[in-house]
Amino acid sequence: MFCSKCGAEIPEGAQWCPNCGAQQSTPTQTLQRPDSQTQTAPGSVAGFILSLAGFLADWVPVAGLVLSIIGTVICGKGKKQVAANPAAYTNTGLLTAGHIIGIIGIVCGAIYLVIWLIYALIFGGGTLMLFDFIKDMSDL
Repeated sequence: MFCSKCGAEIPEGAQWCPNCGAQQSTPTQTLQRPDSQTQTAPGSVAGFILSLAGFLADWVPVAGLVLSIIGTVICGKGKKQVAANPAAYTNTGLLTAGHIIGIIGIVCGAIYLVIWLIYALIFGGGTLMLFDFIKDMSDL
């Protein structure tokens, strides 16, 4: 049990704090120590930012898809750690939001990549010139 005024540890059922002399309102009152605060959920900020960046960068097919996948994986790992001890973490909403945005980014990125490739194959030239350039450079 801890003192309600100074936070010092006091014997269970004590009505007075031996450290500061404050009267305890209820003898069974227990407070958490200040050093036992919850911590931010692991990967919540990084996963959310990467998922959001991937979703926003989906117009660059491969970059957006890769960022969305990485953000989703980080959020998934963070959610597993939080599930093991939910009371120890805060900002679990960022994990959920990052996971959802990442999945949407993966779907949109995959669709855009397919559309981009179909467009490149039908109209040729423009987009595929990059692939031709890379192939030519590798032949040197």
